[in-house]
Amino acid sequence: MTAKPPDTSASFLAGHSASHGLLGVLAFPNMLTEDQEYCRFYTTMDGKWGVSDYSFDCKSLTYLRDPSSDYKAWWLLGRNGAAMTVQP
Repeated sequence: MTAKPPDTSASFLAGHSASHGLLGVLAFPNMLTEDQEYCRFYTTMDGKWGVSDYSFDCKSLTYLRDPSSDYKAWWLLGRNGAAMTVQP
């Protein structure tokens, strides 16, 4: 009898494409219980994928770019008004 592989599936919560070649997606791994505060953040920029995990209950995201100050960052928004920024 072979061992059952671990559940690596995820439920996708939200996504945002700020411009051509830039995408962010929030996910919650299905192996966790719903009361755990956790967020997996997938990004792709010009074909390069990245993933980050946070102990944060993410609900939505957006991308802010200000060309006059060269500022750019993902904003992850959580419940109860929580927010955090992630610099690409």
